[in-house]
Amino acid sequence: MEQCLRIALWMFFLLGYLQANPIPTDGTTQCSSQTGQHLHFNLGDLGFNFLHKEVTCEKKMTFTAPKNVEPICYTAALESFIKGLERAEASCTGDVDRVTDTLDAIRNSYPQNTKCPHPEQCKWESEEYLQQFEGFVKATEKFVKELNMAGNV
Repeated sequence: MEQCLRIALWMFFLLGYLQANPIPTDGTTQCSSQTGQHLHFNLGDLGFNFLHKEVTCEKKMTFTAPKNVEPICYTAALESFIKGLERAEASCTGDVDRVTDTLDAIRNSYPQNTKCPHPEQCKWESEEYLQQFEGFVKATEKFVKELNMAGNV
């Protein structure tokens, strides 16, 4: 009886530890919806409300904001939003630390070593995708919500 209790306790602690700290793989991740990898972004950590209120960019400055993103393009779209936030961090005024905080929150959830070829339909170079900073932040927030609901990147 004592042995069974000891085994049960060890199993409980071991399983609890492994769920909290999964065993890492070789460090590379596959692309897009092929992985089944779930990314969940905490909207509070991303601080979109602070970006709206405390960061301003020049009116002539535009950012690429993908819309109606297909699941195969989630990785490319996320990288596009990250590039836009990096550009805002370097060029905008106000409390730019808010942009840095948002980038850090995204980078903490997004695997940095993802090497993905971007399909042809994942290019957003036309005028329809260019927006000023306020619209870019709204588009980023909408995309993150969509990503959270879809569950795979």
